[in-house]
Amino acid sequence: MKLTRVSIDSVRQFREPLTLENLAEGLNLFVGPNESGKSTLVSAIRAAFFERYKSNSVKDLQPWGDSSAAPSVSIAFEWQNQSWQLDKRFLKRQRCDLKTPSETLNGEEAEERLAELLGYGFSGRGASKAENWGIPGLLWVEQGQVQNIQEPVDHASTHLQSVLSNQLGDVASTQGDALIDRIEAQSKELLTATGQPNKFLKGIIQADDDAQAKLSALQDDVRQYNDQVDELGRLQSQQQEQDHNQPWNALRKQADQARGQLQEARQWQQQQQSQKQTRHEVTRQIELTREKLQGFEDQSERLQQRAQAHQQALQQRESCAAREPVLKKSLETAKQAEQDARQRAQQARQSNRTLQLRQSHQQVQAQCQDLTDKLTKAEALDAQIAELSQQQAMLVVDADALTALQQSERKREQLILQQEALASRLSFNLQENANVRVNGDAVSGQGERALVARTTVDIEGVGSISFEPGGSDLAELQRQTENVTAKRDDALQRLSVASLDEAEQNAEQHRSVTQALEAKRTELRFFAPKGLEELRRERQQLHDQQAQLNEQLSTLPDIAEAEVDVDRAERLLEEAGDALKQVEADWNAYQLELAQAQHHASAAEQEWQRLSEQLSSPEQQALKEQTQQELIDLQARDQSFQNAIAALQEKIDNANPDLLEQDIQRLTQSADSQEADARERTRQIDRLQTLLEQVGATGLGEKLDDAQRAATQAQQRRVELERRAEALWLLLEQLRSARHRLTQKLQAPLQKHLNHYLRLLFPGAELTVDDQLRPEQLQRKDQDRADMTTLSYGAQEQMGLICRLAYADLLKEAGRPTLIILDDALVHSDRERLDQMKRILFDAATRHQVLLFSCHPENWRDLGVAAVDLQALKAQPSALRLE
Repeated sequence: MKLTRVSIDSVRQFREPLTLENLAEGLNLFVGPNESGKSTLVSAIRAAFFERYKSNSVKDLQPWGDSSAAPSVSIAFEWQNQSWQLDKRFLKRQRCDLKTPSETLNGEEAEERLAELLGYGFSGRGASKAENWGIPGLLWVEQGQVQNIQEPVDHASTHLQSVLSNQLGDVASTQGDALIDRIEAQSKELLTATGQPNKFLKGIIQADDDAQAKLSALQDDVRQYNDQVDELGRLQSQQQEQDHNQPWNALRKQADQARGQLQEARQWQQQQQSQKQTRHEVTRQIELTREKLQGFEDQSERLQQRAQAHQQALQQRESCAAREPVLKKSLETAKQAEQDARQRAQQARQSNRTLQLRQSHQQVQAQCQDLTDKLTKAEALDAQIAELSQQQAMLVVDADALTALQQSERKREQLILQQEALASRLSFNLQENANVRVNGDAVSGQGERALVARTTVDIEGVGSISFEPGGSDLAELQRQTENVTAKRDDALQRLSVASLDEAEQNAEQHRSVTQALEAKRTELRFFAPKGLEELRRERQQLHDQQAQLNEQLSTLPDIAEAEVDVDRAERLLEEAGDALKQVEADWNAYQLELAQAQHHASAAEQEWQRLSEQLSSPEQQALKEQTQQELIDLQARDQSFQNAIAALQEKIDNANPDLLEQDIQRLTQSADSQEADARERTRQIDRLQTLLEQVGATGLGEKLDDAQRAATQAQQRRVELERRAEALWLLLEQLRSARHRLTQKLQAPLQKHLNHYLRLLFPGAELTVDDQLRPEQLQRKDQDRADMTTLSYGAQEQMGLICRLAYADLLKEAGRPTLIILDDALVHSDRERLDQMKRILFDAATRHQVLLFSCHPENWRDLGVAAVDLQALKAQPSALRLE
């Protein structure tokens, strides 16, 4: 396919018609800067083929701001050595005309004929989309899209398979695809894309599983029903046997016999326990009696002990009484010492208080004197500060006026120096009696005057001479001097001084006074940091405190100025007090000890007298004999009880009450258990009879028959559909495998074309493609295999263009029309790669027409074709014709 002419009108920036004629069969290069119309031309060509002429989605083709424009495109092309003509207008007066070698088509019929010829489709509604662009979408590359190859191949896959069907065979042909599609459709009725049961087949399988489960459940119910009938017969047989024998009655009779034996054994145990308690009382009486007899023996011993204790108490009382005179004297001495120490401590404290008051008085007096001195100095400083403040106020100098005066004076001096430098000189040497005046001023002797203005010299007896200095500069300097002098006089007047020296002297005096004033204020803050009034108030407070101290000192006795050791006096008082407390404690302890000794002596004497009289009485002897006889009788009773208790223990051991209790429990529980089993068996029989009657009324057998029929039908349906699904999936796999094998046959010529271009860019490299003819991985010499998406951006661009050229060669061989349009392709390729890609493009242009648009003309100067400058083309009044 070869475009021979392209005309556009009212398309974006091309408000006027633009025509490209006599396009070359191979390479056609169009260059221009950004916004020169390259992409507009590409969009116009794409819209002529891809967009419906009635579509309203191409408003972006209208020139900006011109909603009444009707974008139109006219394309003339050759196919199989015959001429075709496409004319299309959008939005306004819409039309589409296609002139073929044999007929003229209009409207949608013309659009469908073009789509069939080139291998693309149209969108159902709205603007055309990438998935509709087919083969042109693969070969016509928009700006910045050359590296994107996967999706364009997917969108062109159906058309590629269709136009190349004669190279594949039946399965890969349209009829073969239809067969596969039909088998896939039938398979999808039962299976998912991965060959697993879909929702419908899963429902059939689930229905079969449910039917089988229901049948199994009913079969379980029937088996359970039969088992329950057998269980009912067994329970009824056991009930008849136990109702006749009633074995629990015999067990309860044995338990009653064991209870009688246990009751008799319990009575023996009670008797034994009673006799044990009685024997315990007898044993206790024996112990008391023995203790009583032992008491008689202990009384004799206690009598001797009491006699000894009485003698010891008398000796202790006498020893204690002998210490009384010494302790009394010690107590009196300690009391006197404590009283003397107390008086000395009181005198020491009073003397110390007097000394402290005197010291405080001296300190307050010194502070008062110090404050008085400070106050005197502060008051003098305050007076000096007031005087200096007045002086400061009188010596205030306007700093701005002083600065102006200084500047004026310096300027005036400079001007005077300049005048003197330029002025005429009047030198004179007068006799002693000469009477000469210069400008009224008398002069004498020798001298010189600078003449900067008109000057008159009066000579007595001779007349006058006038001098007029020459030069415009001198006059100008004189005027400037007069102006500056006026400014100086004004500043002197403002400062109320006669000269600059006086003004500077006043300023210096003002600074001196200010510094002195600040120094006096600093000194005043040292003496009175809080002010004079606060200093006077503090001095008054000290005067008041001094008066209070004088009053306190007047009430105290006068003492000599000597050091008073109050701490020592207090310590001696404390020691005397401690000594008195110890002596008093010793005296109190003696009094207590003497009282106790007298009490013990009296008590010991009374106890000895009482025991002596008690032991020598006849009643005491008779009581002792009676107690001895009671002990003999009690020992005889204890032996009798021991014999009786042993006999009862022998009977109890033979009866074994614990074992009897276990027998009663065992026999009673056995009887209760057997009787409970009989009652539970009766209840089970009642429940089984009721349940079996209910199950029999539900028609369990009929349900089982229905379930068996339903399960059989569901299983047959499942087996049928599973076999059909298995067969369809097997057939589909066979068909897909056949198509895959035949598709691989197509990959061979495609691989041939890919390798043709690859060896120009990467010698020894190989680019693999998948079953859908999409490029997958690039294998370069001495490098790892790499996916297309992992390559650099520039390499992706280069591979994208090479793949498109290979597809174009494949289509060319199949006799299909090809046209390659590249808008700003290969912008990310380096110089070396770009040179290789130029060779590839030049080679491809020997088989295909290539329209190349670029904003980098310098990159394509060695492409072998003349470039068309669109910027210059737009400036021409008529269409450009390519010769």
